Amino acid sequence: ITHIIMDKQTKVLVIVFAVLLAGGGGYYFWITKAREAEQARIALEMQAKADAEAAQLAAEAAEKKAEEEAKEEDEEDEETEDEDTEEEKDENNEEDTESDDESEEEEVEESEEGGTEESGAEGEEDESEEDATKEAASEEGATGGGGEESAEEETIEEEVVEEADAEEGATGGGGEESAEEEVVEEEVVEEAEEVVEEVADEKIEVAEVTTNPSTNIIAGVQGNESLSTLSSGLDAAEMTDALAAGRFTLFAPSNDAFEALPKGTVEALLQGANKATLQELVNFHVVPGVLTAEDLRAWDGNNLSTLHDETLRVKVRGETIWIGESRITTSDLAASNGVIHVIDTVILP
Repeated sequence: ITHIIMDKQTKVLVIVFAVLLAGGGGYYFWITKAREAEQARIALEMQAKADAEAAQLAAEAAEKKAEEEAKEEDEEDEETEDEDTEEEKDENNEEDTESDDESEEEEVEESEEGGTEESGAEGEEDESEEDATKEAASEEGATGGGGEESAEEETIEEEVVEEADAEEGATGGGGEESAEEEVVEEEVVEEAEEVVEEVADEKIEVAEVTTNPSTNIIAGVQGNESLSTLSSGLDAAEMTDALAAGRFTLFAPSNDAFEALPKGTVEALLQGANKATLQELVNFHVVPGVLTAEDLRAWDGNNLSTLHDETLRVKVRGETIWIGESRITTSDLAASNGVIHVIDTVILP
């Protein structure tokens, strides 16, 4: 039909137009493909860059964490060395005290032995004086004369006897002084024993007042005057029913611990608008299950999981138990559904 209808010039134009149209479509197709390939390449480069940055951040975080752990271990080693040094000092002081006591006892024994020897020597002097008197009397009877000489001898003997009596009296006075010192020492010992018994009685009374296993944890907090701020916080957080239902271990900050927080912090937490924050703070002090002080000592160096889905590190240093950075000041306040340990600082998430 083209050959019939169109003349030669028109045919050429049609063919040229068709060629241009086909070339333009091919050019557009390849341009589009090239653009998509470039975009894909750019996306891959950006993804690789992001992965590299993420890997670098992860490496930096791991390095920082390793440095912190190393720092904590160094601090723990220093604390252990300090405690060992203190224990050595205490042992040395005890040894010095014992050696001083032994020295005092030896001196007392030596003084007693010296008194006994002096008494024996005085007895020997008395016997020798009596012998001298008898000999003088026999000589006087045998000679029948020499009255003046015998009188002089008797005078000398009397003087010697008087001197011996004076020495014996002085020795007796020293015995009275040593007896008085012994009486004073006995009185001091008795007073010290009475003070120790009074302190022990006071400790027993405190334990009886603060420990009441027939009440739950909430009642235990409410009945302890040193935990009144925590009691107010439990009421404001509306957690009294929740903590009375299960079995828990509560690390209870004392009133002094809350007072150590920045001014206005406690008042802000007790406001109704901050109830969620207060609940999180309380949950950070609660561990599921019942853990006594003996259990915590066995847990030294391990972590405890709290109701806040966080962990607390248990550290035992001598007689002291640390929960994180908080020190347990009163332990094992038993309750019907758990146990309370009073701590000296507020644990912050």
